Amino acid sequence: MENQNRVMWLVMAVGTALVVLGVIFSVLIGSIEIPIGTIWEAISGFDSENSMHLLVVKMRLPRAVGGILVGMALAVAGAVMQGITGNPLADSGILGISAGATLALSLIIGFFPSIPYTSSLIIAFVGASVSAGVVYMISQTADSAGLILSGACLSGLLTALSQAFALSKGTTQSLAFWTLGSLGAIDASKLYIAFPVIIVSVLGAIRLSRQISAVSMGEEVAIGLGVKVNQTKQWAILLVVLLSGTAVALAGMISFVGLMVPHVCRRLVGSSYKRIIPCSAVLGAVLMVYSDIGAKCLTAPAELPVGAVIAMIGAPMFLYVGRGAGA
Repeated sequence: MENQNRVMWLVMAVGTALVVLGVIFSVLIGSIEIPIGTIWEAISGFDSENSMHLLVVKMRLPRAVGGILVGMALAVAGAVMQGITGNPLADSGILGISAGATLALSLIIGFFPSIPYTSSLIIAFVGASVSAGVVYMISQTADSAGLILSGACLSGLLTALSQAFALSKGTTQSLAFWTLGSLGAIDASKLYIAFPVIIVSVLGAIRLSRQISAVSMGEEVAIGLGVKVNQTKQWAILLVVLLSGTAVALAGMISFVGLMVPHVCRRLVGSSYKRIIPCSAVLGAVLMVYSDIGAKCLTAPAELPVGAVIAMIGAPMFLYVGRGAGA
């Protein structure tokens, strides 16, 4: 136990250093190269008439910070879902929660194309909540394989409905952002709203981690340890909705982060969610920041959707973990 705690702090320290380094590279790299000294100049003495300063402060830096938040949100949401369902394949993208948020956003964009970001965030929460409710009901009756198959079917159905509606309304270009996943549209005004939601939700998940660990060992064990199972699951689902809904509203539908990161953390720090959740937050940020750098570089000067880069890593891991889980 003590050794695993040391590993946890080491993982978080190294991960934090990698995030800081990744943010610097993310700001430097793009269709226009920025000298490293310009970053500090833009932050310490911002000049609104300097195009390089504007590029750093208005576009590159918010994008990098947004990547940190989205990675944290998706990874922690995946860890929480895996804990309460007892399923190592659980992920907000794979189980259809992100697709529910995307469908809700596509509907509102079709009817109200100029809707403010705050309203779109609420709509994303509503869509994620409905999908999360369906997943929760399925998890009460289905086994591990049944939950994943049902979630995949739900995700496919909701994505198809989103695309059909977008075609009928002529909003396919707007919907492409949500379905492919990208950090390119993140700006400071969105971060002001999303930052407190994600940080508070991550802290809430860490606070709930002891109960989640107990539930992951089985409901009978959790009850024997004095954990209120239904109440824990309800709070956990609320946190998943807040995290995944905000992530979708920031970056669109990105799958596999919540599958990969907690799985890696479990290998590094053991099975306790008191260690898995904080480690997932840090490593999720690492994965997203460096995946976004890859999205910029792999086909430069053109840019790949970050969701596609993560899927290239996540799909093989899904097959690997699925084989081990017997899915």
